[in-house]
Amino acid sequence: MARKKGKSGLYIFLFLLLVIALVSIFVAKPMYESVYKANIKLKGKDEKYIYLRSHYNFTDVQKYFYREGIMPDTASFGWLARRMKYRVKPGKYLIKDGMNNLVLVRLLRQGESVPVNIAFRNIRFRTQVAGVFGRNLEADSFRVLQLLEDKKFLDSLGMTANDPMAYFISDTYQFKWNTTARQAIIRMKNEWDKVWTAGRIADAQRIGLSPEKVMSLAAIVQEETARKDESPRIAGVYLNRLKKGMKLQADPTVKYVVMKENPAAGAPKRIYYKDLKKDDVYNTYYYKGLPPGPVVAPEEWAIDAVLDAEEHNFIFFAAKEDFSGYHNFTASDTEHEKNAKKYREELDRRQIR
Repeated sequence: MARKKGKSGLYIFLFLLLVIALVSIFVAKPMYESVYKANIKLKGKDEKYIYLRSHYNFTDVQKYFYREGIMPDTASFGWLARRMKYRVKPGKYLIKDGMNNLVLVRLLRQGESVPVNIAFRNIRFRTQVAGVFGRNLEADSFRVLQLLEDKKFLDSLGMTANDPMAYFISDTYQFKWNTTARQAIIRMKNEWDKVWTAGRIADAQRIGLSPEKVMSLAAIVQEETARKDESPRIAGVYLNRLKKGMKLQADPTVKYVVMKENPAAGAPKRIYYKDLKKDDVYNTYYYKGLPPGPVVAPEEWAIDAVLDAEEHNFIFFAAKEDFSGYHNFTASDTEHEKNAKKYREELDRRQIR
């Protein structure tokens, strides 16, 4: 009897081992693979950005991975994500080839989205602002344009100038990818407020200009010279013209008008006499005073060039014919014509049309 009981115990033990083995094969192993097996296949790439939109729910995320063709097993991802109580956090995420479900879910659950750096450079028109935000953020470009033309919205932010471009400063800004159109514009106004400190506002009052008007003049100065050391002197020329009630006759404003008529053509290489006669409120050869808004989003150094403008008696300046980027300054109309002629002749000699 004892021998039979011993055999029965052995059979039970062996049966239990078999059960454990079967459980390992059919339950534990799949669970392990659901957690640790590589489930991101980028087809030759080491890494890739994914974009989870603000309206996405969990099913949308699974569909996204399926549509992108980068997750072989969306079911195992779903199984683990539900057990880890993953809640969708929109944003831009960097995923890597061979990433397993555990690492991926942790990344998405923690909301470790990648910030977006936007280089806000050489921006002139509202359509360009909309395009920059639309290309780089979740923000809809059409909605950005709508808001930039919504006076009630702009007034609520204190953006009361004739042209909202007066509140955009050229720089590189960091955004969350899921920034909305409204949030993007508010952010730019907040950045403007940071630059326009009490000290700068006082400096603007000292030279008789509002901050918005300083932005318009700073844009002209920035377009006139790439030589920052010369910019306060150029700013002084334009302030002298304003004080005398003269037309500014700033070529950058004419260039702006030409580009506004045909944005696809880009910046003209040369301004012609016929362009000076264009009837446009931004053309300072046609109208007195500063234009209604900046002809380009100015950088901070250009703003300070205006606020720290050099005091002198120069009324005219013309680009030097050596193409150094510097200018010849004078208070004499006759002398100015000589300087301008030398530069035009050099343009012709170099066949710049």
